[in-house]
Amino acid sequence: MIAYMRHTYPYNIPSILNLDELVFRKSVTFIAGENGSGKSTLIEALAINAGFNPEGEAVTLISGHNTLIPDCIMT
Repeated sequence: MIAYMRHTYPYNIPSILNLDELVFRKSVTFIAGENGSGKSTLIEALAINAGFNPEGEAVTLISGHNTLIPDCIMT
């Protein structure tokens, strides 16, 4: 991650600001937080990266919807 990007949206959201890696170790994960903490932004980026529509309806991908997409690597 380029350092200057940490000061722009969505990288400046508190929950994402210091996030370098997110590992899900269990088959069920709860994501909770205050309004505006970045929950939806993170979930949308993960969904788009997995090939799903961020709104959860169809599998059709909407490109350019979430700028975290290039930084989400699913393995």
